[in-house]
Amino acid sequence: MTDNNDNLGKILEDIGLQPEPIEYGSFHIDFGPPYLPISTGFAAITETKQFIFYLNFGFHVSPERRIDVLRCVSRANWGLIIGNFEFDMDDGHLRFKSSVDLDGVDLIDSLIRNAILGAMKAVETHSESLIKTAIPR
Repeated sequence: MTDNNDNLGKILEDIGLQPEPIEYGSFHIDFGPPYLPISTGFAAITETKQFIFYLNFGFHVSPERRIDVLRCVSRANWGLIIGNFEFDMDDGHLRFKSSVDLDGVDLIDSLIRNAILGAMKAVETHSESLIKTAIPR
């Protein structure tokens, strides 16, 4: 497991992210320009040998906008093959999750890299419509 976690930190760095270890096997990523509206990320290889990657939007959706954002998330998720947007109706938290089950396979850097880059591409593709829905001007 140690090798996998060392590898994960290196993969995150190679992509150009600056991972901060927060506990064994997990990393916090503090995003800023040019990645806005993403504020933070989380990456981990769990004890059950699953890689999880979250991209958290840097705002919480106000209660009066949550139904509209839920509809927008549902439309965005419809066409996604890998990963999905998650939206908490109780607190307005919006994030994207990508994951890979590594059970029974050797950690292959490209699996992790593709899960991360795919998540970033999905957020890039859909963030404008999500922001317009969540924060109308």
